[in-house]
Amino acid sequence: MHILKAVAAQAGGTQLAQLLLEYEGNLKAGGNLDNALLSDLQKKYRLLDAQLQEWISAQDRTPAVIEPTTLPAPIYRKLEILLSESRFGAIPQFRMLQGALITAEVAAELSRIAPLLDDLNFEETLKHLRPIAFAHGWKD
Repeated sequence: MHILKAVAAQAGGTQLAQLLLEYEGNLKAGGNLDNALLSDLQKKYRLLDAQLQEWISAQDRTPAVIEPTTLPAPIYRKLEILLSESRFGAIPQFRMLQGALITAEVAAELSRIAPLLDDLNFEETLKHLRPIAFAHGWKD
């Protein structure tokens, strides 16, 4: 259960990881299998599984080279939503932003943030990305 909890947290399944933590605590305290909690675990697992499948599908559709022919503001707006919802679709959207019409300075800033997203740290990525978006007028 400990490994599943860690994997869920790393894959963006924070709700599943939290529920597993509660479930683990219940068992350590001598509790029994609770059908309601087990049902919640199954729901959160299915949600994480669906998000992972979405991410895998997005990887298959992402072109290897993205032509810099798009303005960054609309790409950022969609990226902000995906990051705030911890959706794996944020990864190809971030790549699109990196390939948009941006300055070398902005490209360097995005490159510094990319490892956060590579580690599936959606919240921290968004925290660092918002000031860039504001400074460059991508955010309304």
